[in-house]
Amino acid sequence: MHTLKIIIRKALNSICRLIANAGIISPFIFLFSRLINERKSTIKNTDHKFTVFALNENRFRGDLQILADNGIKVLSLSVEWQRRILEIFWSEELKVEIEKDPIKYYVPNNDYLFTHIQKKLRIFLSKLLPALFEKLNIDCVIGAAVHYLQDYDIGKISSQIGVPYIVLHKENLVASEVIRDTLTKYYMQVGPFVGDAIIVHNEMMRDVFIKSGFAQPKKITALGCMRMDSFVKKVKDSKNSSRNKERKLVTLFSFNHITGISKVESTNSGEKYFNDFTSNRDFGWVNLFEKSHASIAKLAIQNPDIDFIIKPKWGDLWIDEIEYAFKKYNIDLSKINNLKIIYDIDIHKLILETDVCIGFNSSVLLESAIASKPMIIPFFDEAIDPKYNRFTFFQNELDLFDVAKNSDQLESLIIKRLKNPLIDSETEEKRNALFEKYLSSMNADASLKYISKIESIINIKKN
Repeated sequence: MHTLKIIIRKALNSICRLIANAGIISPFIFLFSRLINERKSTIKNTDHKFTVFALNENRFRGDLQILADNGIKVLSLSVEWQRRILEIFWSEELKVEIEKDPIKYYVPNNDYLFTHIQKKLRIFLSKLLPALFEKLNIDCVIGAAVHYLQDYDIGKISSQIGVPYIVLHKENLVASEVIRDTLTKYYMQVGPFVGDAIIVHNEMMRDVFIKSGFAQPKKITALGCMRMDSFVKKVKDSKNSSRNKERKLVTLFSFNHITGISKVESTNSGEKYFNDFTSNRDFGWVNLFEKSHASIAKLAIQNPDIDFIIKPKWGDLWIDEIEYAFKKYNIDLSKINNLKIIYDIDIHKLILETDVCIGFNSSVLLESAIASKPMIIPFFDEAIDPKYNRFTFFQNELDLFDVAKNSDQLESLIIKRLKNPLIDSETEEKRNALFEKYLSSMNADASLKYISKIESIINIKKN
């Protein structure tokens, strides 16, 4: 059955390619105008300011809903259908070459395999997109990151036909010098930017793009993070409300073996990894990961009157690795009633409900910090190894957090902070400044800035 599906799909691609190469676009307009969905607002809005077409919709981390709730009409096509557009033209040989070296797609250097297919695809898009955008009244195309290959050609042609392509770049936590240097080198290779504007969270990410020559300074703006607006408001509200919980809650916001470690570095070292966990468990934060998670389980056993949560970003392999760490330390998770591993939970709600947070190399350190939560950073084993220490985040701001220098200290700090969770006013002020430096304004106005900027770009492009 699987083989039959592949044969049918290839046959359909061949038929679509013949139609596309003949310059016939009406069947595609008919199909895609029905496949494109509108993101509905959760707030009653009658008038739309403008209409955006979002590429790779699942990568926006809530930004599309924020735009929809602020009076923007948000249309999107599933990434699966985006890929199918590409597959009409992409040959199996090209896919193999892209798998070997994705950068070559951006800079083909007259390689006929690439340039020939790109030319045919872009001729097709230059006919399809104007008609589709006119039919759906699309004012702007938005992407979630500049390096998404499946967005590249659509964004490029959109800009060329007069519909601005704006990237709301989501990868912005450049909190170590080695990450900034690595990204600068990467963007030197894949530039120049083919769109009209890039909106980033902070000035450091903006500097990476400028230093690399990827985009002109006038095309890059640092406006913060839209999804932080509601969290900042909730934090301020929570500080004005009283909480009376029967049980304390400790949360470890889980990290993986290569959290914050450049994949370029790990590839150059010859190490093999998959899905953010090293297959041989001898590269990255392996010991730090295992000991930190085991400490949480041990504390849960010792303190049945306290609740513990481990929050990985996703399930499957991540949970398998946590359970592996438990077994290594002879811990049976099924016998610990006050410890739960939960990945599908609202992280901001969890932060506000937590009494003591533990995290490493993540924006959650900053988010917990502005919520006046004790945030403990496990900082031992690989974190102090010269091979890996350069990959640790916020090295100059560790004094704003509690730093555990071994697993025993991690456990004792958690208990200590449960008894005394207060953060002094000077530290709170510095934490807020650090949040604004890396993430977003404490004024909770990023969404308004984004919308204003997008609208301005649309108007400039029209005129």
